[in-house]
Amino acid sequence: MSDLRVQLAREEKLIHTNIIGMARLAAEAMEQSTDALMSQNAELAQQVVDGDGQVNAMTRIVEQE
Repeated sequence: MSDLRVQLAREEKLIHTNIIGMARLAAEAMEQSTDALMSQNAELAQQVVDGDGQVNAMTRIVEQE
């Protein structure tokens, strides 16, 4: 494999890994927010809001890649 292909394969794997990580965070947030809504749990809802920065940070990382 040429150096360029190796580099592109590495970058593709990194992007894929980051997208999967971002999707997991978002899915967890969706589950927690649904639980918070259904149980009217303000503390859990606040945890979801507080964790939103992680999803946003992952989004920015993926967009830069």
